Amino acid sequence: MNRAPLILSVGIADARLSDPVWAGEMIALADQARIALLLLGDGHAAPFDPMAVAQWLTPRAGSVGLVPTIDTGADTGSATGGDTGGEPSSDVARALSALDAQTGERSGWQPSTLVQPTTGESVAHGVAFVAAMRSLWADADVGPDRRARSDGAEVDHGDRGGNADVLDVARPSHGHPVLVQTDADPLWSQVAADVVIIDMDSPKPPPGPKCLLRTYTALAGLDQIEALYHDGIIDGIHLTPPFPRRGLQEFADTMLPALIERGLLPRARATGTLRERLGLGMPS
Repeated sequence: MNRAPLILSVGIADARLSDPVWAGEMIALADQARIALLLLGDGHAAPFDPMAVAQWLTPRAGSVGLVPTIDTGADTGSATGGDTGGEPSSDVARALSALDAQTGERSGWQPSTLVQPTTGESVAHGVAFVAAMRSLWADADVGPDRRARSDGAEVDHGDRGGNADVLDVARPSHGHPVLVQTDADPLWSQVAADVVIIDMDSPKPPPGPKCLLRTYTALAGLDQIEALYHDGIIDGIHLTPPFPRRGLQEFADTMLPALIERGLLPRARATGTLRERLGLGMPS
């Protein structure tokens, strides 16, 4: 194959993800279906804590990339210079760095303004929040004395010259976790994402990110998906099944073999970091 294989993604915002038994079933089905990206919350206000669920799923995730929704409204004071009485952006950056280390660099994040009422102010806060997170990762040094800590604890940075804004955890070795955005969030056109999720009638995304076509089920649209992929219009599909267990099981049993047979997916499972498996370069 000249291109990276078709990217498979799924979004789940079901409250049952807070149930360990149900969540365990979902991650096992996602791994069986060769899902590359599991969006926890899918960019919306989820009835569970996406980061807590991601941390619990980590040892059970197999090759599935975990992508928790991150509420940019919760950290706007830190991201925009306001007084929040703490540094929650640093906490989020540290937690995402730890998650990436725990998963073997197979995680991402989906900053969202949809958790809060979507207003012009919330989008501006979201843009500032993403910039602040990337700045924290960029300023964190990489070296043997600042290697990523899988427990999220602080590492010794020695003399930081009084710069209290330096992140007290090493950045991921590939720069920062994969950033996923959806065209349902106005933030998608304001930040440079690694992966964007679109509908057929969405505005054309900027060049650079991988484009995934949103669909409730891929079972009826195989020919269209294959044509869009070969024409370079999409790089993958994002499933939003109304019944996650049934949808994932049907995909694994029916769609996955068809995709392999058509050469859209290799017969062997992909290995490597999430960036490598998605065909993404190092972030600038």
